[in-house]
Amino acid sequence: MSLPIPGMPLRRADEHINKADKNKEFGSALVSTHPTSAGWALVAYFYAAVHYTEAYLVSQSITTKNHADRLNSIQRDPKLRGIHSHFRFLLDYSWNARYTVKHYGKIDVDKARPQLEFVEAHIRSLIPNTPSVTSKKP
Repeated sequence: MSLPIPGMPLRRADEHINKADKNKEFGSALVSTHPTSAGWALVAYFYAAVHYTEAYLVSQSITTKNHADRLNSIQRDPKLRGIHSHFRFLLDYSWNARYTVKHYGKIDVDKARPQLEFVEAHIRSLIPNTPSVTSKKP
């Protein structure tokens, strides 16, 4: 039996950008000195990267169903290949934060932030009428 997914799926690039911005903001707001909060900051950063990437894919009428499908899309699209290592870095950190007993701290969140910022800036450069990172209000 398949259960319905609550809420409406995000279908427009701007919806994904908005969701990504909120995930990034949430991750940055967590106090990353505690292993649990640092781990969740890493998870939030990864999901911000997911939504930035989905914004581009949706703008190209590409649909992904899961993380493997999304990674394949990143590898296949010449405009996205440059973010692969950054996206994968965030995916690995997120996976380990959720499913292993590794403890994370501020240094790990500080390593992940530039990876996310690279993905964000790259995606914003690919989508017309998307404010650049530098033009956004702090």
